Amino acid sequence: MPKQMDVREQLAAGYDVRPRPLARAVGLSDSGMYGLIAKGKIRSRRVGDAVVIPNEEGRRVAGMAPGPEASAIAA
Repeated sequence: MPKQMDVREQLAAGYDVRPRPLARAVGLSDSGMYGLIAKGKIRSRRVGDAVVIPNEEGRRVAGMAPGPEASAIAA
């Protein structure tokens, strides 16, 4: 993934995202984002030592429409 993409571009391209950039994009503090993850309000998973937010969950949190793959599954 190119470094110059912001978190919304990463989500639009179908990538999973890290919590901190997503928190900044939606106006939350880092601790607020991690608190919501700990409470189960935002789904995440571990990849090695890293915490990532799945693309569809990141889109939900960012208020973005589901990706084309999500709408195809719902049909």
